[in-house]
Amino acid sequence: MKKCWRYAKLRVKEYRADAALFRDAWLREQAEVAAATGKCNMEGILKSIRHHEKTRKLFRKLRAALSPKEFGGLMSLWVPTTTENGLTPPPELAMELDVVNDPVEVEKNIIGQSKLHFQQARRTPFTLPPLNQIDSAEHPVAQEILQSGLPESWSTVTPVGWNDETSHFVDGLQLQDKVPAIDATISMEDFVSGIKRWKERTTTSPSGRHLGHLHVLIAPNRVIDPEHDGEPTQDIAKKLLTVHLRMMNMAVLWGYPPRRWRNVTMFVLEKEKGKPKIHRLRNIHLYEADYNFVLKLLWLKRLVHHAEHHKLLHDSQWGSRPQRRASDAVLQKELQYELTYGLRKQLVSMELDARACYDRIISTCAMLMSMMHGMPAHACQLQKRMLDEAIFRIRTSLGLSKDSFAHSPHSPLYGNGQGSASSPPVWLVFSSVMLEEMDHSKFKLKFAMVHFLQHH
Repeated sequence: MKKCWRYAKLRVKEYRADAALFRDAWLREQAEVAAATGKCNMEGILKSIRHHEKTRKLFRKLRAALSPKEFGGLMSLWVPTTTENGLTPPPELAMELDVVNDPVEVEKNIIGQSKLHFQQARRTPFTLPPLNQIDSAEHPVAQEILQSGLPESWSTVTPVGWNDETSHFVDGLQLQDKVPAIDATISMEDFVSGIKRWKERTTTSPSGRHLGHLHVLIAPNRVIDPEHDGEPTQDIAKKLLTVHLRMMNMAVLWGYPPRRWRNVTMFVLEKEKGKPKIHRLRNIHLYEADYNFVLKLLWLKRLVHHAEHHKLLHDSQWGSRPQRRASDAVLQKELQYELTYGLRKQLVSMELDARACYDRIISTCAMLMSMMHGMPAHACQLQKRMLDEAIFRIRTSLGLSKDSFAHSPHSPLYGNGQGSASSPPVWLVFSSVMLEEMDHSKFKLKFAMVHFLQHH
């Protein structure tokens, strides 16, 4: 078995080195077969594909020569300079920065900063008792909140760190009446159509099982494989897809992520080109392709359309919604400003940036929000368990980190992260509930204009 495995790995390495040549030769052979069998249309299509691929390769070379891109990988790091007293100021307040080039030190500093970054939601209500004790979708407290809102026992004893707004928010997490549950079953048609629409060049899968493997399985290839008793390769691919589909459905049904899914690579990029400040880094999560497909189908597609159909979303939320764009909200604001200016009216506008909102989403809160909008409990349990048990490694231009970090009771990590297909819909329902509670809140903002008379 090991000998066959080594031989297969060697063959894969050889094929990858000459992948472009094999591709061109295969297209040429298929065109010749089509011409010999009288399929003139297929022959023309294959020849056109060869021509377009050669043209694209030529223009890629010209673009690289005429407008070379700057290398944007992270090779070094700027960290605060330690003072004479042995104190290290916060990165955003540091007056002087040291350049770190040693790969080990770069990795150590980035992991430390990443832990701090994903602990920004710490000491908020859902990270403190009693809400942080909700460890599953079937937890009694979670079920009581979804069925009747704020538990009666909490009305007399206020939990630590709570205020009236928190109580109203938790009380608003009740399941909506007459809203059916979302079907969390993945069909073969869903799987194939989702992979077809997903661009193969998208970076996925720390394990190496990237989208190319799935695109090969759905390709319309009917070549006879002599090693499998003359069985068409398309039939073999269908069997592999069926096994893969059953594995994903079992993971969703039991709310249990496979071990391969729990390994997450975190790409670290500079927010400012040429200035790799340790507090100005962007973390992009790289999940397994099949896990992210589950999130895309259940949350990004079914949850959002389900909430739209049953009118569960607040009308003031414009992002991540079908037939709506964030630019439409900007246009409305511009028109409001122009109308106010034309009518000579007074207007006060306040804009607050929800900085790192995806990185502050708490798994318990995301689970309750999703269930509130119709997502089945077992699917929500899959996402929560995945976030709580994920093992993160850092990837920069220096390579993949040897050390890893994960969520633990003593060093908790929060956030869906950028790169997760469930982050936009989860933030959509989360912000929608917040806007709804603000509409019903008894606390209103009041502005008073004070006029100062200037005497000459």
